[in-house]
Amino acid sequence: MGRFKAVALVSFMSTLYRDAASAWRTTLTFLLVVIYLQSPAGAAERPARPAMNKLFQAFVGDWSVRETFQRNEFFPKGGERKGMARFRVGTGGTSLIEDYHSDGSAGKLDFLLVI
Repeated sequence: MGRFKAVALVSFMSTLYRDAASAWRTTLTFLLVVIYLQSPAGAAERPARPAMNKLFQAFVGDWSVRETFQRNEFFPKGGERKGMARFRVGTGGTSLIEDYHSDGSAGKLDFLLVI
């Protein structure tokens, strides 16, 4: 199942339940099943594709980041953030993981991205 289909299905499933606890339990169960079915053991048997190898070579490592925001409705005085982005190869060599942290006048930003 594609990642976008899985996200859409999780969103749809959570609208089926009236209370948040039931929706959360169902969503968590679904995600655990998806994670189990896409275990690293299967990924380790497949070599990374050439396109992914190019992506790894271009991005893997630590990066200093700086974001600058022009004046707008969200930042009337403009804004800025500085921080660090760390890219690494995921389990099995079939994904790229970004761990991002920055802070400044535009506020704190932390995220984890998997490609």
